[in-house]
Amino acid sequence: LFCEGLLKIAVWKAGDKTVLLFVFHHLLADGRGALGLVQEFANFYVDGIEPKAAPEHLITKKDLPDDYQQFLDFRVNIENKELTDKDKIAVLRIKNTTSYHILFLDSYSSMDEIDKEIEESLDGKIYNFNTRKILEGHINA
Repeated sequence: LFCEGLLKIAVWKAGDKTVLLFVFHHLLADGRGALGLVQEFANFYVDGIEPKAAPEHLITKKDLPDDYQQFLDFRVNIENKELTDKDKIAVLRIKNTTSYHILFLDSYSSMDEIDKEIEESLDGKIYNFNTRKILEGHINA
């Protein structure tokens, strides 16, 4: 539990019970998403099913939860962009607000370009170390 990671799970015996502790980074899941993930894990455990790992991918329009659609539509209109279901996007929460900033990742060739947009458009009000590292991993892939 004391090393970095977006999801950590610890299991230990406490008397006649088994305790599971899930530690989520907020980038991985919000409260609703975390509840769903824990419930799915519990269902696999109870049913004796071994979950299969899914390949990592960025979200696309078809993956986007309805809550974020208004932010995506706004950004698409501003940039006069045709968005397909294959375009990779990042949805970044703006600090101290209930708003999100959308990045069309195919539009960037380096993290310097993303850094510049975040600094100029939002006064750098998005980044934390983990957010930047995740984006950097996908841009440099």
